Amino acid sequence: MAIQDLILLTVAMMNIVLGWLVFWNNHRTPVTRWFAVFAWSLALWAMTLVGFRTIPDVRLAEIFLKLAYASAVGIAASITAFAHYFPDRSALGRFKRWLFIGTTAAIAVIALLPNVLITRIIEVGQVRIGVQEYIGYSVFSIYFLVYFFGALYFLYRRFTGATGETRTNIGYIIWSILTAGVFGVIFNLILPSPWIQEWRYTWMGPPFTAIIVVAVAYAIAKYRLMDVRILAAELLTITIVFLLFIQSIFSSDAREFFTRIIFFLLATLFGAFLVRSVRREAEQKERLEQLTKELESANTELKKLDQLKSDFLSFASHQLRGPLSAVKGYVSMITEGTYGAITPKIADVLGRIYKSNEQLIRLVDDFLNLARIEEGRIEYAFAPVSLDELVDDVVRSLADNAFKKGLELRWEHPSPPLPVIVADASKIREVLYNLIDNAIKYTEHGWVEIRAERVRSGVRIWVRDTGVGLDAGEIGRLFTRFGRAYRTRNNNKDGVGVGLYIAKSVVEAHGGGIRAESPGKYHGSTFTVELPLKPPIKSEN
Repeated sequence: MAIQDLILLTVAMMNIVLGWLVFWNNHRTPVTRWFAVFAWSLALWAMTLVGFRTIPDVRLAEIFLKLAYASAVGIAASITAFAHYFPDRSALGRFKRWLFIGTTAAIAVIALLPNVLITRIIEVGQVRIGVQEYIGYSVFSIYFLVYFFGALYFLYRRFTGATGETRTNIGYIIWSILTAGVFGVIFNLILPSPWIQEWRYTWMGPPFTAIIVVAVAYAIAKYRLMDVRILAAELLTITIVFLLFIQSIFSSDAREFFTRIIFFLLATLFGAFLVRSVRREAEQKERLEQLTKELESANTELKKLDQLKSDFLSFASHQLRGPLSAVKGYVSMITEGTYGAITPKIADVLGRIYKSNEQLIRLVDDFLNLARIEEGRIEYAFAPVSLDELVDDVVRSLADNAFKKGLELRWEHPSPPLPVIVADASKIREVLYNLIDNAIKYTEHGWVEIRAERVRSGVRIWVRDTGVGLDAGEIGRLFTRFGRAYRTRNNNKDGVGVGLYIAKSVVEAHGGGIRAESPGKYHGSTFTVELPLKPPIKSEN
C-alpha cells in the first residue's frame, strides 16, 4: 500500500473518530448530527478512493469510484445543512427541505447508476482513470459547487450578524471550508474532469478536508455544545490506542506481538480513566458555573430585597417619629399640670407611658440611623467636645436606672482632665449612652464602671460591668446588624441588635475603634472605645 493510501486511511480514521465523538457527546442538536454526517461522508470518500486506487479488480474499482462520488454528494449536502443550523437556526421550511432532499437524492442516483456519471475505468501506466460522461459530470459538478460553496454563503450571512465568540467561531469555519474547498475542487473535481483527465492527484483532496473537520469540531466545542477538553482527551486516547493496535498487528514475532498487546491494553485502560476524569471535571465545572450564575441571580435579588428593607425602615421610621414625639409632648404637659391637676395614680400611669414612649423613640431613632448608614447619607457635625462633660451627662441620665436595679454606677473624673477632641457630640453621646445603658440592663448584681484616660492615639473610654458576660463566639456578632448574644436576649427582650452596629459605624466614622472583651459566662464584660483627637479629613460616612 502506497504512502498516499495510508494518508487517506489516516484521514478517514480521524474523521470517523471526530464525527463519532461530537455525535456521542451531544447527539440531540441538529448541528452535531449534521457535523457527524459530514465527517463520516468525508471518511467514506477517503476510503472509497483507497479502494478505487488499490483493488486489482477493475469492475470492483468502478463501484468504489461511484461510491466516492456518492459520498461527495453527502459531503456537499451535510455541510450545507450544517451551515444552515449553525449555531442555532430553526429547521428548514417545507419547500426548502423537499428541494434539498430531492436534488440530493437525484444526484446520488446519478453518481451510482451505470453510464450516467462514470462510464468505465481505464489504466494508463500505473494510474487509474475514471472516464466520465460529460453531461452527468457537469450536473454533478454544478450540484457540488452550488451546495458546497452555498454553505459559505449561509455562514457569511451568520457571520455578518454575529458578535463576540460566535462571530470568531463562524470565521474559523468559513476559512477552513474555503481553503479545503478550493484544494478539493482543484484536485478532485477540475483535474479529473473529462476535459483534463489528470487523476494522479486525487488522493490530495481528502487531507485538506481535515482542516474543515478540525475547525468545525473546535467551533462546536467553543460554542459549548460540548467541552473541548473532553473532545481532545477522547481523540488523543483513541488515536494512541488505534496506533498501538495497528502496531501490534504488524509485529514480527509472537514475543513482540504480546508485548505490544500489553501496551495496547494498558493504554486502553489508562485512556479510559483519563477520559472519565476529564469528563467528570468538565461536568463539575459546568455545574459550578451554573451554581455561580444561580448565586449571582440570588445575590441580585437579595440586594433588591435589602434595598426594599432599608427603604421600608426609613419610611416607617419617619412616619412613626412624628406621632411618638407628639405623645411625648402631651404626656409631659399633662404631668406638669398644663391641663389641670392629676392624681398620683394617674401620674404613675403617665410616667410608665412616658418611659415606654421614650423606648419607642430610641428604637425609631436607631432604625433611622441604621437606614442612613446603609444608604451612606448620615452626616456628622464635628466641633470641639469635652468628653469629661459628655460622660458626666450620660452618667447622670442613667444613674436612676442603675439605682432602681441596686447597682453601683462608678465614674471618676480622670486626672488630668481629658483633652478636648473634635467630634459630633450628639452621636458620641448616643454611643456612650448605648454602652452604659446596655451594661446596666445586662447586670443583675454588682457594679458598672466607666473610666477614661488620655492615650497616644487620642482618648480611651472603658465601660466595665459584672453582668452576664459573653462567650468568645458571641463577641463577633455584637457589632453586626441585628446581631445579639444568645444570653442577652433573655435579659433584654426589647432590644433588636442595632445599637452596637450603629455605635461601631459612628466610632469608625470618627477614625476610632470599638471592641468588646469578656472572661466568659457570668464574669462580666468590658467595652472599649478609642477616639482620636481629630476625625479623618472626610466629614461624612
